[in-house]
Amino acid sequence: MKRKDLDWSVIKVHTFTFIIILLVSLGIIIGSWSFKEDMLSEYKRNKLRFTSVSQKYLAVDEDEKIIRKYYPEFIDLYKKGVVGREHRLNWIETLRDSSERIKLPGLRYAISPQQKYSPGFNVNLGKFLLYSSTMKLNISMLHEGDLSRLIKDMNEHAEGMFTITECKFTRSSKTLIERRDATNINAECELQWLNIRMSDGTEIKLS
Repeated sequence: MKRKDLDWSVIKVHTFTFIIILLVSLGIIIGSWSFKEDMLSEYKRNKLRFTSVSQKYLAVDEDEKIIRKYYPEFIDLYKKGVVGREHRLNWIETLRDSSERIKLPGLRYAISPQQKYSPGFNVNLGKFLLYSSTMKLNISMLHEGDLSRLIKDMNEHAEGMFTITECKFTRSSKTLIERRDATNINAECELQWLNIRMSDGTEIKLS
């Protein structure tokens, strides 16, 4: 077949058609790849969003379990004045009542202003701070057992939590007096009434 015998118009049409089909195919391939990348990116975003929501849900669920477990204890501590406002008036009333119940010969007390308290060991209080109010007691006793009875009675009736940080005993006389209202021993003790508050000063209230 000679060159002049070729139908160039037919060849041009088929060549043009082939180029068009090739371009369309390339476009479909590129479009499919781009679509695949977009879908993969969307999948990754949705997966991250799902993971984040799941973690938040699990955290809320765990917080709810903690609240159900510890909230009654928190309410009890709040009512006793360990958390929130301290119940100073109750301390004084309880101290007087306990003294009368165990029939102490004499009792004097003084309470200092509340201050930040360091327990002497590491404790993570988060957003809270630990405070204490120092109560100094001067106790007249028939014998040393009166002190343990006083502390036990206060533990049973006082609205609060305290710890004894110091006690000094002195004999009032060389002669032992067995009368119930007699003073044979004097004790000077220091109590720390503990209280938990928000570190930013926000008052803790129950709704």
